[in-house]
Amino acid sequence: MKKIIILLSMVFSNFSYADDFSVKMWSALSGTSDPNIYFFYTYLTDKYKQKPTEQYDSFWFKGKQSFYGINSESVFISNGNSIYNFIGIVLDGNPKEISEKLSEKIGIKFSPIDEKAKYPTYVSLSGTEILWDGQNKSKLVYKLKNHKYKFNKQPF
Repeated sequence: MKKIIILLSMVFSNFSYADDFSVKMWSALSGTSDPNIYFFYTYLTDKYKQKPTEQYDSFWFKGKQSFYGINSESVFISNGNSIYNFIGIVLDGNPKEISEKLSEKIGIKFSPIDEKAKYPTYVSLSGTEILWDGQNKSKLVYKLKNHKYKFNKQPF
């Protein structure tokens, strides 16, 4: 009986991670589903406890977070005025470091597109990209063509 209780507590303890920032962000960044920008607008506004700034057809949420142990200072999502729905997170480290850390933490393999570049873009099989952003920062981004796109100045 004691073994069953220990086993059940181990199984159900993993459900506590379902609300974790990293898991929710990865659910959209992984490329396994459409990034629901309306869900993430609400979720990130609540998480960061402030309204986002709007620039470059995206909403930017500023504040320190940890994404699978990698420091982050901001997250951005499409504002609905782009032909793409996208979500991204700015992470500390160059693309190679980010690729290695994510491979270690969640088992996803990223491959460099141009190995000759100083900081090549890395891409996963699902299309998630790690882009160099300068000053030892990288952007982890997933974008998907918005087939229902219509220019809308006020999507929210």
